[in-house]
Amino acid sequence: MGAAGNKKPKKPGKKHGPSYMQEEHEVPVKNPYQKKTK
Repeated sequence: MGAAGNKKPKKPGKKHGPSYMQEEHEVPVKNPYQKKTK
């Protein structure tokens, strides 16, 4: 459930909103594998 929530940027109100967006940009650039692991 947690992983699915992180992939769905439909909840900007949650702490995952801003964190998810920032992470999405840093993850693919540094390690595209981490995105699937989270």
